[in-house]
Amino acid sequence: MVERVRVAKALQPLMVMGVPSSGVLYVLGNTGCVTSSCLHLVRTNDALSSYTTLALPPVSSVRGVPSESLGQMVFATAHDGYALDEVNGVTTLYVTHDGARSWHRQVVSNDLTISDLAASVSTVYVVAKRCAKQVNGNTGCTHYELFRTDLAAKRWTATSIPNGDASPWDFIGTPAVFDNTIWISEQTRTALLVSSKDGGKSFKSRPVPSLSSVAGCSLSATSATSLWAECPTGMMASFFFSSDAGRSWRSVLGPHDPHFAGTGGGAFDPVSPDLAYIDFGQTRRTNNVFRVSTARRELMAVGTLTCPEVLSMVFTSRENELALCSDFRHTHFERSTDGGAHWRRFKLR
Repeated sequence: MVERVRVAKALQPLMVMGVPSSGVLYVLGNTGCVTSSCLHLVRTNDALSSYTTLALPPVSSVRGVPSESLGQMVFATAHDGYALDEVNGVTTLYVTHDGARSWHRQVVSNDLTISDLAASVSTVYVVAKRCAKQVNGNTGCTHYELFRTDLAAKRWTATSIPNGDASPWDFIGTPAVFDNTIWISEQTRTALLVSSKDGGKSFKSRPVPSLSSVAGCSLSATSATSLWAECPTGMMASFFFSSDAGRSWRSVLGPHDPHFAGTGGGAFDPVSPDLAYIDFGQTRRTNNVFRVSTARRELMAVGTLTCPEVLSMVFTSRENELALCSDFRHTHFERSTDGGAHWRRFKLR
């Protein structure tokens, strides 16, 4: 039985996962040591006013640190969650249907490696690939497939992803999902956008030169037609928005800040079909948090987040935001309740 408890020491957050349209947050954290007993998963609210300690997936240890094998954790609802544990290129999927009170292993494919998770309110999607040593001695992956299932995650159906054998190296970005529509950014010889309107049963692909990148862009969907893209360009990153389901894209950064230093410790968080936030990190000492308004077509500085490195940001509403921060030794939360204008440090105890 899981009880509402306090851990002995302050929890250093490692990952934070929001549940869409619920105000529920899941936080994976550590109390300061490298044993599995120091790793905790808690459920809290957007005010961080109370929390419940829950069960962890049976994660492996990498270099003695249990959390480092946990690559992704996604919650489709407050009760249904999915976690990827990866060690030496072997991935294991764990599933919960009782709000992380218990987890069980789920086999998707015996011969493919899972690389990405995505979920809507009714469907779970997994990107899987076949990885093997190439002629140059390096490991490369081909035969990309999209597996889908309902939230029970018991029966999986697979569809080949277009161009999945085009390159033995990772070339697709994190998929975006909204209801039964899926978008995947590919970077082969040209930048392509692959999409499906029937839950992944069939795909269409089209060139999108504006999303040209060193790898596939990470996509986020905030409506059936509103898409956001974060595209790696080497040491930098660029950001784009589409209001027509990916047919056309425009940059969200203005002429004075055309690039984002991906090594500068910043983060990007789409909030709604017309709103996103960008933290430019320590590349800008002041006014490093910007609000992106697609309705007004403006990028506006709103405040300063002073933590040395921002690992991720999560907005639980248009005004309430959590930033997962690191000082390169420890991690902590910074919280804003006024749309990023002011921040204060916040501890989970």
